[in-house]
This record gives sequence, C-alpha cells and structure tokens, in this order.
Amino acid sequence: MGCRGDLRKDAFEQARDFAGIAFRISKDRSEPEIIYLRPTNARSDDQLRQNHSIQCVSHPDYLWHRLRRKNSAKYESYADMAPGAWVRGQTVLDFGLEQ
Repeated sequence: MGCRGDLRKDAFEQARDFAGIAFRISKDRSEPEIIYLRPTNARSDDQLRQNHSIQCVSHPDYLWHRLRRKNSAKYESYADMAPGAWVRGQTVLDFGLEQ
C-alpha cells in the first residue's frame, strides 16, 4: 500500500495528520478497520508521539484510546516517515484461517 499525508498550510500548531487505509468495511460503511499513518508524529521531538506514528483501529468498539490503554505497543508503533512524502508499506492481515 502507499499513501501520503501532510498538514494544510493554515493548520493550527497542535494539528496532527492522518492518512489511512480502511479495510473490512461493513456494508453500511459504519464499521471499518483503519490503519493510520501519522508522519508528523514520526518526526516529533517527543518520543511518545513518535511511538504513535502508525495506528490501527476498528470502529466502533476499538478506537485508539481504548487500544492504547489495553496494549499500545500492539496497535501503535514508530515508523520512519516524513510529512508530504510517499510512504510505501506492506500490511499482512491474519484472520486466523488455515490455508
């Protein structure tokens, strides 16, 4: 997958960027699972924010704050990326099915 995210020029100082890919979306589109890339977090001087460079959520029950409380290291991680640059990556989804 690949995506690119950057802040608008008129964004306020504490603004955060979110570029993401949604998958396993319900028919009514209300319950996606999403992988977010957050390039401004990756380049932050704050190590804690750097650790939130990639996030995975599942709407509506498993949003970032719940997953962060449960086990942040499993659903969020650092990745080296820069605002405005293309990020290419591979996502492996394990549904627990035997082949």
